[in-house]
Amino acid sequence: MKKQTHFFKDAILLLSIVAFISLIVFVIYKTITSEQKIFTIGILALFCGVLFENFRISEKWVDIIVVFIFSFLFSFATFLPGKRESFYIFENHLHAWPYVFLTLFILFSTIFNYDKVIIKLGEGATLLQSLAIIYWVLDTGIFGIDNIICKSFTIFTFIFSLFAIFNSLTYFILTNPFRLILSIWSSIIMLILTIDNAIKVFYIQDVEATKYLSQGLLITLQYFLLGISSIYIFQNIIMLLSYFPSKGSKSYISDIKEANSMHLSRYSDRQVNAVHAFVCIILVASIYFINYKYHFLPRNVLIWLVFLLFPVLMHLIGFQKQYNRYKIK
Repeated sequence: MKKQTHFFKDAILLLSIVAFISLIVFVIYKTITSEQKIFTIGILALFCGVLFENFRISEKWVDIIVVFIFSFLFSFATFLPGKRESFYIFENHLHAWPYVFLTLFILFSTIFNYDKVIIKLGEGATLLQSLAIIYWVLDTGIFGIDNIICKSFTIFTFIFSLFAIFNSLTYFILTNPFRLILSIWSSIIMLILTIDNAIKVFYIQDVEATKYLSQGLLITLQYFLLGISSIYIFQNIIMLLSYFPSKGSKSYISDIKEANSMHLSRYSDRQVNAVHAFVCIILVASIYFINYKYHFLPRNVLIWLVFLLFPVLMHLIGFQKQYNRYKIK
């Protein structure tokens, strides 16, 4: 009897594996033969951006492959029928599948590399972020809206940005309160800029629909940069939500202390060179001002290009020690 039960369990397991593999083969076949493109150039560029940032964080292909496999397998839950779905239409699930896969890939990447994603920030990174949010406020025109919320947000932005700039230009000791403020401010900026980037990309046309190569390349670049930025959205949401009381918590004070500790642990007390910070302000502010006046690139593209390329520029011109302090985490 036990042998028979064991046989049935093995048979069910084997049939489940065969059925799942068959589903994978069928989905891949339908993806290839579908009249409409399932994996568009934009989606592929987005995925490449996520891959690029994953490798920049982990620097191990094995970790990335593990995350890919987990995301790929769990993404097939997309093909399960919904509770309110009267008629099962496979093509609708097929079109949703790439987005579910990418979302899972970003989520699992954040969880799997959580300790690496929250590698220490520095004054240089917060300086770049503060310059970016000032440019964002000016370019969106929020500062000119006659609304108490917009006015308050503008004042709030300039106060904390000036605080970050002041710290980068001086050698005042980065005490725990200063580091805590700068870390929280960094999370707020990154969340705003990442969401703004996602919204901008969501409303642009597909690469395949463009008439000009330059326009197609610009849209592809936006998807790629969104892939880079998207890996940090979950991290910064977690960093900020940690200040809200949780249901199972016995003491809100202990929750706040734990959240403060999390922010302090990721913010370095090492200071940037004031001269280098001044060069950063002049150079980056000039780039933003020129683009604000002549609109060469969409603001989201320029902001994330600066985040990506400025630390590399610092490295190339000989400021090797400052490279990591300007990297955006």
